[in-house]
Amino acid sequence: MTDTNRNSGFTLIETVVVMMVAIVMSLIAATSFTQWMENSRFRGAVTTLYGKFQFAKMEAIKRFKPVGLEFDYTGNGSYVVFIDDNENGAKMALMTPAKSSAQ
Repeated sequence: MTDTNRNSGFTLIETVVVMMVAIVMSLIAATSFTQWMENSRFRGAVTTLYGKFQFAKMEAIKRFKPVGLEFDYTGNGSYVVFIDDNENGAKMALMTPAKSSAQ
């Protein structure tokens, strides 16, 4: 015979255990996601910097003149690629960064 008085469902202990496992997994995922985002930003910055150096190199080859890349260290992340035609320190800007709203 079957027991018809038996309750079906989850006990409080089972529910709490499942919730604790879900919380632990969420914390692990959040930590991994944060590290991934930091690494992604760093790789993006390195790629951008590499591109600027490549641009300066190609301009130097194209113009057969010294080309420089100067950074502004005030914290706004700006730079200028310049050429010094007569090597007197006067800089003729070739490229400056576009204003970005992402920063």
